[in-house]
Formats: sequence, C-alpha cells, structure tokens
Amino acid sequence: MHKTVEARRAYRKKYYATAAGKAIIAKGNAKWQRKNRHKMTVAQRAYRAKTPNYYRTVVRIQLYKPTYPEPKRCEGCGIPFAATKNGSCMDHDHLTGKFRGYLCCNCNWALGHAKDSRVILQLLIDYLDRDELLR
Repeated sequence: MHKTVEARRAYRKKYYATAAGKAIIAKGNAKWQRKNRHKMTVAQRAYRAKTPNYYRTVVRIQLYKPTYPEPKRCEGCGIPFAATKNGSCMDHDHLTGKFRGYLCCNCNWALGHAKDSRVILQLLIDYLDRDELLR
C-alpha cells in the first residue's frame, strides 16, 4: 500500500489524529490496561509517591482559579484546616465552574450531596428542627 516506511508513518499519524483513529487507540489502551492491571497499579503508585500533592497544588488551582488566598479556617463551619484530616477544599459552582471559597472537606461534601440547593438544605434544617421539637 505505502511505498516507504516514512509514507506509512505519515499516513498512520494522520489517521490516528481523526476521531475514528482516537477511538481505536482508546479501545486498544483500555484492552491493554485490563490485561495489565498490576503494571498500572505499580505505575500509579510510583507516580503518586513522586508527586504526592499534585492535585492539591497544580490541578485544583488551574481548574478553579481562586480569587483570594486560603484562610486558616473553613468558611462554612469555622474549623481550622490544620485540625482536619484532609485540609481545605476549593468550593466551586458546578454549573459555572467559578470558585466560591475554601471549605473543609466535610462542608464541601455536604454541599455537594445537597446539590448546592438552598431548598434541599432548608428542608434538612426543617427536618432537624422538627426532630428537636419531638424530643
């Protein structure tokens, strides 16, 4: 089909840049990963050991672009970040992706599970108030 090795390489490079080519590569990668889970685990552990704070120091700052420096305490409950196991979380609006503030992981988790909805949170507050009245 191709007269030279260089021509075959150029064709493959061009083909694998298309959507169909990327799908074939992804399918092949997934198949390799299933067959070589132990190699993947070893590689991931080595990478994480080399860069323990990669997500906290690089990824989250690039994703959420904080507008002010991190305070010492959670902006939700007031617990010092030093007293928490996981430190701070950067809270953001899931619809817009905009940074909102720094929360402890528990407060961030609670907001996430309430789907950032004031209605759900108010219903939960009403539920707690109702429970206190019954005691």
